[in-house]
Amino acid sequence: YATAMAVSEFTKMVNAGDVVLTDASTFTADYYDAIPGYNRSNYYTLSWADDFEGTEINENLWDISYGSENVYANGLNGRTAQRASATLNNNYVQDGCLYIAAMYDNDNYYGGHLSTKNTMRMKYGYVELSCLKPFGQGFWSSLWVDNEGLNNNGLARMEIDVNECYGPGHVTMQNSFAWLTTKGVNHLQSQYNLTIPSSDAFLKSNIKFNSDTRGFHMDFHTFGYAWDADKLTFTVDGKESFSYNYATEPMEYNSSVTSSPYTDNIDDLRAAELECTNDAFSVPSYLRLSLAVGFANRQYIVDDNADEWTASNKFVVDYVHVDQLAGQSIYIYKTANRRGDVNGDGNVDMLDSNYVARHLASWSRYDFKNMDLGAADINMDGLVTSEDLTLLNNYLVDNNSYCE
Repeated sequence: YATAMAVSEFTKMVNAGDVVLTDASTFTADYYDAIPGYNRSNYYTLSWADDFEGTEINENLWDISYGSENVYANGLNGRTAQRASATLNNNYVQDGCLYIAAMYDNDNYYGGHLSTKNTMRMKYGYVELSCLKPFGQGFWSSLWVDNEGLNNNGLARMEIDVNECYGPGHVTMQNSFAWLTTKGVNHLQSQYNLTIPSSDAFLKSNIKFNSDTRGFHMDFHTFGYAWDADKLTFTVDGKESFSYNYATEPMEYNSSVTSSPYTDNIDDLRAAELECTNDAFSVPSYLRLSLAVGFANRQYIVDDNADEWTASNKFVVDYVHVDQLAGQSIYIYKTANRRGDVNGDGNVDMLDSNYVARHLASWSRYDFKNMDLGAADINMDGLVTSEDLTLLNNYLVDNNSYCE
C-alpha cells in the first residue's frame, strides 16, 4: 500500500510539473498525511485472499473435492476422470504455492477441485489469480465464479471463467455464461414464446493469446475479472483483455449447443438475453479452482507415456485474491455459529432476524462482513432467502427448537 501511495503521489507531482528529475532528486512525505487526500470508496481494498503460505490447504477457505465428487464427464483410455486423490496426495501446499498435480493410476486420472461454496461468497468485486499453467494434452485448468441460480429459483445461473486454459498451455480463454434454469426456460416460453432448453446458455467469450512465445506454462501470469452491477471486465497480466456492459449489451446465444438460433425472433431473443443475464449476474457467487485431467468432453488425445506427466503436470497457484469497492458485498461463512445466530453473539434473537431482513432488502449501508451466511441459512439449502427469514421469525415467535 505504501508503494502504491508513493507511485500515485509521485505521478501527481510529475503531472503538475513540481518535480525536477535528476539523479540527485529526493522527496520525503508522510504516508498517513497523504491518506486523507484519497476517497477510499474509489479504490479497491482486499476482502478475501489465500496466499497459500501454510503447510496445507486451508479448509476454512476452501472445500476440497475428492474422487468422483463434482465430476461431470467420462474419462479417456479406459480410465475414470476424478478430482483429488487423498491416497496420492496430489493436491498440496508447498513453498508458498498451491500445487494441483495431474496424475493417474491403472483405473483413474486425478486432478483437483477447490471451492468456496460453503466458505465464502461475493457480490461484485475484482478476482485475481496468479498461477503457472500445466502443459500437456488433457490438462484443463481454470478459475471460475459460479452460483446456483438461486437453487433453480432464478432465471439463469452465472458462470464466469476468469481463466480457462487447455492442455497446450499457450492460449487462455475468458468467458461469461448465463445458463438457463428450469424457471428460466418456463419464463422464456410464457413471456417470449421461446423454447430454449436448460442445457443452453447465453455467453460472451474471449480468447487471449500469450504475447510471447513462452506460453502460459513457462512463467507465472495473472488473470483477473472485475464485476459490478453493470459491467464485466477481464484482465491478463493486469491489462484489460475485454469487457462489456451486460446490463445493456446482449450476450450471444450459444448456437453451438443447439441448431436453432431463433433468427426470426431476434428482438425477443435479445430481450430475453438481457433479462436472464441481469438476473444471473445479481446473485452472490463463489469461486471454483480446478485442474481436470483426462476428461472425455475435451476431446484431447491423452498420452500416458508422455514426458509432460513429470515435467509440466502441475497447476501452480501463487495466490487468489478478492478486492472490492465500498458497497460491494462479501459473505464469510463461520461454521462455528449455531444455526440462526447470524451475528455470532451466542444468542438467536430478533437482532439476528433483523440482520437477515437487512441482507434480503440489500441495505447498502449495512456492513455485510458482520453477517454469517452459514448461520443465516436456516433451512440449510445453501442459500439465504426469504424462507430462512420466515423460519427464523417463526422460531423467535413460537420459541421452538428449530434453530437449535
